[in-house]
Amino acid sequence: MADLCCPSRPIERARFPIERARFPIERARFLIERARFSIDRALFAFERARFAFDRARFAFERAACAD
Repeated sequence: MADLCCPSRPIERARFPIERARFPIERARFLIERARFSIDRALFAFERARFAFDRARFAFERAACAD
């Protein structure tokens, strides 16, 4: 009967499962962002390696043409 005179108690009780459900969602968002960051780092490393390879190939071709 005390819940009838205090309307915030049922609201607080209903909010708790919602807050509990929000935690895994926030954790999943965090993991997705971390995965995106890792993918971006891998792509950046790949681009750097490709650029280094292109520079080495260009230098090799230039040296081959100089002969």
